[in-house]
Amino acid sequence: MLDRRFEDWRINQAWVGDITCIATAEGWQYLVAIMDLASRRIGLVDERAHLVRLALKSAYWRRKPATGLIVHSDRGSQYASDGYRRLIKDTGWCNR
Repeated sequence: MLDRRFEDWRINQAWVGDITCIATAEGWQYLVAIMDLASRRIGLVDERAHLVRLALKSAYWRRKPATGLIVHSDRGSQYASDGYRRLIKDTGWCNR
């Protein structure tokens, strides 16, 4: 749905998310980020992989996008999970 178009979006029309693992002195930490493509604003950053759904919910409550929001991420297991996909379906968003 994004068709590699990362410019010319309206606020809360398309979000992208990703997760990465970072080595720290305390051990491996996970960073989750969700960004609005229009404003380039990071909606939420979180430090634990198991909180991907919570990160999306928090970004939603902060920005309150309309139905039809496109949520794009890679195909990692946390984004392909039943819980994550159900959350997007239940809100009326479109996940790609």
